[in-house]
Amino acid sequence: MSAAAAKLEVEGLPTGDTTQTQTGAITNANNDPRVPVYRVVDQTEWAYLQATENYGSNPAQSGKYFALTLAGAQAFASHPANAWSTITGTTLPRSVVNRGFLFNDPGQYGAGPSVFFAQPQLPTVYGTMTPPAILPNVGQ
Repeated sequence: MSAAAAKLEVEGLPTGDTTQTQTGAITNANNDPRVPVYRVVDQTEWAYLQATENYGSNPAQSGKYFALTLAGAQAFASHPANAWSTITGTTLPRSVVNRGFLFNDPGQYGAGPSVFFAQPQLPTVYGTMTPPAILPNVGQ
Protein backbone atom coordinates (compact mmCIF):
# COMPACT_ATOMS: atom_id res chain seq x y z
CA MET A 1 0.00 0.00 0.00
CA SER A 2 1.31 3.44 -0.90
CA ALA A 3 1.87 6.16 1.69
CA ALA A 4 -1.00 8.24 0.29
CA ALA A 5 -3.44 5.30 0.41
CA ALA A 6 -2.28 4.54 3.95
CA LYS A 7 -2.86 8.21 4.87
CA LEU A 8 -6.43 8.00 3.55
CA GLU A 9 -7.05 4.91 5.65
CA VAL A 10 -5.56 6.61 8.73
CA GLU A 11 -7.83 9.61 8.13
CA GLY A 12 -10.75 7.20 7.89
CA LEU A 13 -11.51 7.75 4.21
CA PRO A 14 -12.54 4.52 2.54
CA THR A 15 -10.49 3.82 -0.56
CA GLY A 16 -12.61 0.93 -1.90
CA ASP A 17 -11.47 -0.82 -5.07
CA THR A 18 -8.82 1.76 -5.90
CA THR A 19 -5.14 2.11 -6.72
CA GLN A 20 -2.63 4.89 -6.16
CA THR A 21 -1.13 6.69 -9.17
CA GLN A 22 2.28 8.36 -9.45
CA THR A 23 0.64 11.79 -9.03
CA GLY A 24 -1.06 10.79 -5.76
CA ALA A 25 -4.58 10.53 -7.20
CA ILE A 26 -6.67 7.54 -6.22
CA THR A 27 -8.20 5.81 -9.25
CA ASN A 28 -11.18 3.48 -9.40
CA ALA A 29 -11.84 0.55 -11.70
CA ASN A 30 -13.25 2.94 -14.33
CA ASN A 31 -9.98 4.92 -14.33
CA ASP A 32 -11.64 8.08 -12.98
CA PRO A 33 -9.34 9.30 -10.18
CA ARG A 34 -11.06 9.73 -6.81
CA VAL A 35 -10.57 13.01 -4.98
CA PRO A 36 -10.81 13.31 -1.18
CA VAL A 37 -13.31 15.98 -0.10
CA TYR A 38 -14.17 17.15 3.41
CA ARG A 39 -17.32 18.67 4.88
CA VAL A 40 -17.83 20.32 8.26
CA VAL A 41 -21.25 19.36 9.60
CA ASP A 42 -23.27 20.38 12.62
CA GLN A 43 -25.08 17.91 14.87
CA THR A 44 -28.28 18.01 12.80
CA GLU A 45 -26.49 17.33 9.52
CA TRP A 46 -24.37 14.61 11.16
CA ALA A 47 -27.53 12.84 12.38
CA TYR A 48 -29.03 13.08 8.89
CA LEU A 49 -25.80 11.75 7.35
CA GLN A 50 -25.82 8.77 9.71
CA ALA A 51 -29.44 7.98 8.90
CA THR A 52 -29.32 8.43 5.11
CA GLU A 53 -25.64 8.15 4.13
CA ASN A 54 -25.81 11.51 2.34
CA TYR A 55 -25.60 15.15 3.39
CA GLY A 56 -29.16 16.00 2.40
CA SER A 57 -30.30 19.48 1.46
CA ASN A 58 -30.62 22.64 3.49
CA PRO A 59 -34.01 24.33 3.78
CA ALA A 60 -33.08 26.81 1.04
CA GLN A 61 -32.07 23.97 -1.34
CA SER A 62 -28.94 25.97 -2.14
CA GLY A 63 -26.31 23.22 -2.53
CA LYS A 64 -23.30 22.03 -0.52
CA TYR A 65 -19.69 23.14 -0.02
CA PHE A 66 -16.72 20.79 0.46
CA ALA A 67 -13.11 21.58 1.33
CA LEU A 68 -10.50 19.89 -0.85
CA THR A 69 -8.01 19.51 2.02
CA LEU A 70 -8.29 18.27 5.57
CA ALA A 71 -6.34 21.32 6.75
CA GLY A 72 -8.94 23.55 5.07
CA ALA A 73 -11.81 21.72 6.77
CA GLN A 74 -10.00 22.03 10.10
CA ALA A 75 -9.54 25.78 9.58
CA PHE A 76 -13.24 26.21 8.79
CA ALA A 77 -14.22 24.06 11.78
CA SER A 78 -12.03 26.16 14.08
CA HIS A 79 -14.30 29.21 13.69
CA PRO A 80 -16.12 29.83 17.00
CA ALA A 81 -19.50 29.48 15.23
CA ASN A 82 -18.52 25.89 14.38
CA ALA A 83 -17.59 24.90 17.94
CA TRP A 84 -19.72 21.75 17.94
CA SER A 85 -18.96 20.71 14.38
CA THR A 86 -17.70 17.40 13.06
CA ILE A 87 -15.36 17.01 10.09
CA THR A 88 -16.33 14.30 7.63
CA GLY A 89 -14.45 13.00 4.64
CA THR A 90 -15.41 11.08 1.54
CA THR A 91 -14.10 10.68 -1.99
CA LEU A 92 -15.65 11.62 -5.32
CA PRO A 93 -14.64 10.85 -8.89
CA ARG A 94 -12.54 13.68 -10.32
CA SER A 95 -15.09 14.02 -13.14
CA VAL A 96 -17.78 14.85 -10.55
CA VAL A 97 -15.53 17.32 -8.67
CA ASN A 98 -14.71 19.03 -11.97
CA ARG A 99 -18.43 19.65 -12.56
CA GLY A 100 -18.65 21.63 -9.31
CA PHE A 101 -17.66 25.27 -8.84
CA LEU A 102 -13.99 25.20 -7.75
CA PHE A 103 -12.88 28.23 -5.72
CA ASN A 104 -10.58 29.39 -2.92
CA ASP A 105 -12.14 30.22 0.46
CA PRO A 106 -9.55 32.64 1.94
CA GLY A 107 -8.90 33.87 5.45
CA GLN A 108 -8.10 32.52 8.90
CA TYR A 109 -11.24 30.38 9.00
CA GLY A 110 -11.51 29.83 5.26
CA ALA A 111 -11.33 26.30 3.88
CA GLY A 112 -8.86 27.23 1.14
CA PRO A 113 -9.31 25.14 -2.04
CA SER A 114 -12.98 24.17 -2.11
CA VAL A 115 -15.78 22.98 -4.35
CA PHE A 116 -19.46 23.93 -4.38
CA PHE A 117 -22.20 21.72 -5.80
CA ALA A 118 -25.55 23.31 -6.67
CA GLN A 119 -28.73 21.54 -5.57
CA PRO A 120 -29.34 19.83 -8.96
CA GLN A 121 -25.82 18.30 -8.77
CA LEU A 122 -26.29 16.68 -5.35
CA PRO A 123 -27.88 13.40 -6.55
CA THR A 124 -24.75 12.77 -8.66
CA VAL A 125 -22.49 13.71 -5.73
CA TYR A 126 -24.35 11.42 -3.33
CA GLY A 127 -24.59 8.61 -5.87
CA THR A 128 -20.83 8.55 -6.49
CA MET A 129 -19.31 9.35 -3.09
CA THR A 130 -17.71 6.72 -0.88
CA PRO A 131 -19.23 6.27 2.60
CA PRO A 132 -18.36 9.38 4.66
CA ALA A 133 -16.17 9.01 7.72
CA ILE A 134 -15.52 11.21 10.76
CA LEU A 135 -12.06 12.77 10.68
CA PRO A 136 -9.88 14.46 13.31
CA ASN A 137 -10.88 17.99 14.23
CA VAL A 138 -7.61 19.46 15.48
CA GLY A 139 -8.02 22.30 17.95
CA GLN A 140 -11.64 21.63 18.86
